[in-house]
Amino acid sequence: MKSLRKIILSLFVVMSVFTFAKGNSGSSIRFGSPRVGYITVPTNWYEFGDPDASPTAKQVSIDNTNIITLDIVATNGRGTAKRAAEVIIQKYINLGTPEDNIFEGSVNINGYEGEQVAIEYDDGSVLIMYYIEANGNIYYIAQEGEPEYQKQLAKAIKTWSPRR
Repeated sequence: MKSLRKIILSLFVVMSVFTFAKGNSGSSIRFGSPRVGYITVPTNWYEFGDPDASPTAKQVSIDNTNIITLDIVATNGRGTAKRAAEVIIQKYINLGTPEDNIFEGSVNINGYEGEQVAIEYDDGSVLIMYYIEANGNIYYIAQEGEPEYQKQLAKAIKTWSPRR
């Protein structure tokens, strides 16, 4: 049963990155900053401010629950995406998240390589974190919220680039 749950979570993560909902047909903008990179989002999404986020983080949301966070976790060649993923997995295990609710794998976002860590919470919500190596930095990109919005969030994340 545990392995079936992990397989289902793995398939969900893969589908969220490679399958996209039709989404909004309106116009879009580039959102982010030179420090954390940029994504393309619909103009009807809004900037979100989490008081617990780092000072460099940029967040955008469909609503108050379904959020993308852009940040940077290491600069000038310090660290690797793999090590950042290992550290965050251990953090969530230490916080009591069952290992069967955690998925890790390699990822490519818009030509940039990195690691992906997905967590499924007991309430059904999902947190998918990407640690991407580019320009000697480790960038953090996360999508979180309800399962039915993950495709829309993934569509925006697929447009990520360290440059506008």
